[in-house]
Amino acid sequence: MMLSNRANRWWLLLFVSAYLISPAAFSEVTVITDPKFSMPIANVTAAVGRDATLTCVVHDLGAYK
Repeated sequence: MMLSNRANRWWLLLFVSAYLISPAAFSEVTVITDPKFSMPIANVTAAVGRDATLTCVVHDLGAYK
């Protein structure tokens, strides 16, 4: 059975509309969060000319380095 050109356009419009409105169209949502320290960084006292080591843990580092 051959559909008319008008019927073909109607089915195409229906198909495209259903695709755009479907929940699958909205399923890929990317949320980018900023990195956060898990706890405050403690103060460290060191003599002048000596090394001081600060320890920290960062969450949601993502692409940051």
